[in-house]
Amino acid sequence: MSSATLTDLLRKLLHFKIMSLRIKIWLSILVLVLLFTSNSVVIYLEMDDNKSKNEELSEKIVPTVNFLYDLRRNVSERTSLISDWVNNPGNQIAKEKLIDLHSESKNTFLEIGRTADNYVDPSWRDSIINLSHLFMNMSSSEYQIMSTLVLPEDYKDQRKKNHSLAYLEFELLPVSNLLNHKINSYIRYTEAWRNAQGKTIRESSDLITELTVMLILEVLILGFVLSFLVERILIKPIIEVKNTLDKLKNGIIIKKHVKRKDEIGAIQSAVNGLADRVDEMSAFALQIGQRNFDHTFEPLSNHDKLGHALLSMRSDLKKNISRLEETQRIAGTGYLEYNPATNRITCSDIIWEILDLEKEISEPTLTDFLKVCSSEGTLNFQIQLRNCLKHNSKFELTLPIKSYKSKEKILSLSGRHIITADDMVGKMVIVVQDITERKQAENELKEAHDQMEAFFKNINDVFFSYDIASKKLLQISEACKEVYGYSKEDFQNNFKLIEDVVAEEDKVHFLEKKMELHIGNPVIIEYRIRQKSGAVKWVETKITPSFDSIGKIIRLDGITSDISERKESEEALNKTNNDLRKSNAELDKFVYSVSHDLRAPLTSMQGIVELTEMQTAEELTGKHMNMLQKSIRKLDSFISDILNYSRNARLDIRRETVDFKEMLADISRELQYMDGHDSALVIDNTVHAKSDFYSDNNRLRIVLSNLISNSIRYKDSGKENPFVTVSVTANERFAEIVVEDNGIGIKKEHHENVFNMFYRVSEKSSGSGLGLYIVKETIEKMNGEISIDSVPGVGTKVYVNIPNLYLQ
Repeated sequence: MSSATLTDLLRKLLHFKIMSLRIKIWLSILVLVLLFTSNSVVIYLEMDDNKSKNEELSEKIVPTVNFLYDLRRNVSERTSLISDWVNNPGNQIAKEKLIDLHSESKNTFLEIGRTADNYVDPSWRDSIINLSHLFMNMSSSEYQIMSTLVLPEDYKDQRKKNHSLAYLEFELLPVSNLLNHKINSYIRYTEAWRNAQGKTIRESSDLITELTVMLILEVLILGFVLSFLVERILIKPIIEVKNTLDKLKNGIIIKKHVKRKDEIGAIQSAVNGLADRVDEMSAFALQIGQRNFDHTFEPLSNHDKLGHALLSMRSDLKKNISRLEETQRIAGTGYLEYNPATNRITCSDIIWEILDLEKEISEPTLTDFLKVCSSEGTLNFQIQLRNCLKHNSKFELTLPIKSYKSKEKILSLSGRHIITADDMVGKMVIVVQDITERKQAENELKEAHDQMEAFFKNINDVFFSYDIASKKLLQISEACKEVYGYSKEDFQNNFKLIEDVVAEEDKVHFLEKKMELHIGNPVIIEYRIRQKSGAVKWVETKITPSFDSIGKIIRLDGITSDISERKESEEALNKTNNDLRKSNAELDKFVYSVSHDLRAPLTSMQGIVELTEMQTAEELTGKHMNMLQKSIRKLDSFISDILNYSRNARLDIRRETVDFKEMLADISRELQYMDGHDSALVIDNTVHAKSDFYSDNNRLRIVLSNLISNSIRYKDSGKENPFVTVSVTANERFAEIVVEDNGIGIKKEHHENVFNMFYRVSEKSSGSGLGLYIVKETIEKMNGEISIDSVPGVGTKVYVNIPNLYLQ
């Protein structure tokens, strides 16, 4: 069925008066949904097919092409490298690269198998699987050549060399060429597959575009037709109802004759009922305004919120009248009416309580009220009263009194002359309020204000308060003249002066910090200002914002201090620190340079001495050379200690995984040729690690190497079984290291000083005096601890505790 036929049918249905508006709307929506759904299903199916083809292209075809190019490049590179292996034995870089590529052969073999799964054609899939066998044959041939020519001596063996050349030429190169040929054929096939798939995807995309445009046109045409019909049967009647409601909102009650019997007609009938109800409620509200609380009114139902609200309003109004009288009593406020024709007064009960009268006077006069006033107050009140009656005006007066119980009070009087049509003389209506407590509070507040004013005048810092809403400076202390160079009047006339005096180089910083006030944060700003005289000062301003109940800034309170002297001190301190850093850097550079410049000639000297020892047969010369060699080693050890100390002081702690077993094994191998180490000495290492341990490997190596070398250096040669034992216990928190030996030991009086720089236990000590000092400094740098326990003739134990940096 065409869209035109559906539109004609819809028009006939919409003019059928018996049909309800809901059915008419649902039929219109149904037509739209049918058209939209049919076209959308076609688009969805085409898009789903397009998606699957795209996934095949991106997940199978493209990765396959890329892998084949990589495989061809791998085969060519390996062929070149194996040729270089045979013909150029000195190219070590090419050999290492070939070994790396050869080690990845298994992964490449598996990747060829996974790539074969991407092909739909079984013949191509099986062919690529055969390709993996060629690749493994090539790898086997490479391995044959690599295992034949390994050492330089193998290249000198002409038989091995000729065998490898023949194997390369007749076995490996043919396989490599065949492999490249097959890979090229797979690449051409896969490229053709990719181009065909891309063309199919483009054709599908063009079809989706055409269907989408067609869907949009169908929706636009149907929407236009529906809009025209809906405007006639729905919008126009609703506008008429809206106009009726607008008039009702303005107090104009209009009822419209209802002709329709559908939902629009029901709405119009409801509006007429609403007009009747508004008329009834207005009559009830008029009765309430006239204090006729007995007027009959009933809500339409339990759900009639407006009806119940009117009844609640009547009840609340009665309560509020009662509360008003009670409020007057609590606030100490009452009214007094004076009739000048009869000299009589009428007043509320609170007036008598203010005057401390226990009983009301039956017919009070103005004289009864004035008895509690002083003669001066009575005269002033009478003058104000006479002027008000004469000029038909009003007055306000503060009147001190002494009540009937002799209590001193202060009253506030506000009076006005009122003349009515039936009384040409009129009457005076006076509001009387007891303001005694308020006056006392005002006096106390004034006293506190005077004290605060004196405080502001005598303090050197500038206090200020600024009201955001009124954009008015509430207060600023006199110190502004001293700090800013501007008077209070200058700031009161222009509060932005606080920002204007900021030095140009600090304005951006000042404004950035000021923006933090809008997110509710107090700010502290250090910046320079330019005084009125042109002088520059450093100041610090602390500003605290205040907010209302909805989070809006309403006030700023701050204090500004002159910090010029502090800034000068900070600059001097920074200069000193910079000079110190420069000196330390130069010292580190000097130590490093001198150490390396010394170690180079020492190494040369050591080589010459060893050469001389080997070439001389004279006992005395050999003895002298041995002494010289010991001195060179001692000096080299001293330089090494200086370098370790410099590195420990200069470099930051590094967080690395520590392998205690490997580290102790390396240290034992390094120390096996040092003086004092012989075959009788046993070095035993025990490691118990419950978790991974993280620390600085270089620093830890320095500590263990120094401790173990000390145990070797000071072993007891008189003992049959000299030993050095290193025990390590590590967990997730720390590592405990114990280095124990049965050497000569250290006397107790030396225990506290062995970690000092250049300290030697005796003149016979052979070290530089820096080893244990560097150990302690290094451990403290790592936030660890070290202690020693030694007995002469028995041995020494050194305890080290360092933290695990795993959680840091």
